[in-house]
Amino acid sequence: MVLRPYGVFAVIAPFNFPVALSVGMMSAALVAGNTVVLKPSDAAGLTGRLVVEALVEGGLPPGVLNLVQGGRETGELLARHAGIDGFAFTGSNAVGMTILRHAVTSQATRPVLAEMGGKNPAFVTANADLALAATGVARSAFGLSGQKCSAASRAYVHRSIFEGFQEALVETTGKLTVGDPRQANVFMGPVINDKALDRFGKATAAAAFDGSIVRGGERLEGGLFEAVLM
Repeated sequence: MVLRPYGVFAVIAPFNFPVALSVGMMSAALVAGNTVVLKPSDAAGLTGRLVVEALVEGGLPPGVLNLVQGGRETGELLARHAGIDGFAFTGSNAVGMTILRHAVTSQATRPVLAEMGGKNPAFVTANADLALAATGVARSAFGLSGQKCSAASRAYVHRSIFEGFQEALVETTGKLTVGDPRQANVFMGPVINDKALDRFGKATAAAAFDGSIVRGGERLEGGLFEAVLM
């Protein structure tokens, strides 16, 4: 077998881990001998630029790593561009499948590495340590304000310990501090934009309709939590 570079890889990175995921996807492509066109999330454009500047300053030859900024339209142009030989993408299922469809319907099938998140369950067994289980579920569900593909979205709990687990989870979440994420004691900061806020609101409404909300469920207001238009 002879390993050869594909050519030009488009790396399309998300907002939630703008350094780790950009660098991880780019590094694999570069080490394999490809050049890269990076499109960071339009919500993390400055971070993307700083990452590229650091790598160029570190010694990458001119033209090996290229940066384009933009939103959905820019991503679609990359996905359709005949000069792109492969894709590395992290983000939503809808966008990932769109890239895949473009890649497999082109004249030459191009590789697509797509990480499109998922619905991650936690299982709490009858003999579980309830305090430990509640801490794990809370940290997974609410870490990064729930804005990560690895966030726990549901818990399957054995009937015999359901009430005890629920009490432990309510107690644990009650200790999580919400506020300015630049402060060391703050566990949860804001969500990324109005679209994300709307999705959280709809999820909360669905939870209240299908069952009952035992803690929270309302948008925080007053002081720090009031919207500021810049």
